[in-house]
Amino acid sequence: MNKLHITGGLCLSLLPLLVLGQPTSLRIGVADSEGPPIAVIEQNTLKSGMSKDIGEALGQALARKVDFVIISRKRVESSLENGKVDIVCIANPVWYGDAGQLGWTREMFPLVERVAVLAGKPPVHSLGDLVGKRIGTIRGYSYPSLESMWANGKASRDTEDRLELVMKALLINVADAAIVSEQEYGVWAKANSETARQIRLSAFQFSSTPTMCAVSPQSHFSVDTLNRAIGRLQQQGKFKAILRSYQWQSE
Repeated sequence: MNKLHITGGLCLSLLPLLVLGQPTSLRIGVADSEGPPIAVIEQNTLKSGMSKDIGEALGQALARKVDFVIISRKRVESSLENGKVDIVCIANPVWYGDAGQLGWTREMFPLVERVAVLAGKPPVHSLGDLVGKRIGTIRGYSYPSLESMWANGKASRDTEDRLELVMKALLINVADAAIVSEQEYGVWAKANSETARQIRLSAFQFSSTPTMCAVSPQSHFSVDTLNRAIGRLQQQGKFKAILRSYQWQSE
């Protein structure tokens, strides 16, 4: 048997990956501070959540295996800068101190917040409808469009540590309305379906924040390559389907 022939065959079979320098996997960073619905992390492994669904969709569009890398929240930016990961998704440049040093893909989808009220109460159609209301919020979250209203005493704020407590405050009339993200609310509502039927979300969008992927300057995948993959997924309706799977459809 011709050893040289075998060796030559092996080299030819590896050409697409080694000689042409094509990466074998897409490394996606996920902050360990993320929780549902963005990420469900157990024993330093991403088990489920929007990050996983979106990452796997991108991997399929690029025809590449996906490696999810769990990183400390404090090291997200440095992990992108030093090339430990290729991308971090569900991101926005405003959230990054080093945004100018990173690449950014086209928008994937917006994260939308709406106003929750008890069923039977007047619906909220605009910020003006929140005047005089006690508004439920989550500690540590930012609500810039309401700051002046609170500062001028035109509305009051009930702050809770997490969404479950915000919803409880709404249900027992400690709050008149609550600001919730569609996906976070969807996770809560699916786990509390009977209680969720007592609540209505506004058609009015309280906020809409575009999200995209932050791209490492050392990424194995260029922004253009990622944008083409994202474009294909958008044309296929993949992102809309993922978002819809986390939303609550009240009866």
